Amino acid sequence: MLRRPTAIQNDDICAGDVTLYLEVGRLQGPGGACSLSAREMKLLLLFLSNPGQALSRDTILLRVWGMDSDVEERNIDNFCISFAAD
Repeated sequence: MLRRPTAIQNDDICAGDVTLYLEVGRLQGPGGACSLSAREMKLLLLFLSNPGQALSRDTILLRVWGMDSDVEERNIDNFCISFAAD
């Protein structure tokens, strides 16, 4: 318990004309808003935290799905394409 932070920070993240509301899992932009799944939140947060950087599939797999995941690297392509189309 002593290692936990005294205050949990739930800052919203803005990038251009979109805002990611971390506490409620919602993305708001000029075209409207949508709710995100936990995995979509992790993926978007990873991309927003690394602007202008190309992230390897290994990095995405590790940071979003975790070490013990059964997801293969090529499945990430399908998820990202599906995510971008929504």
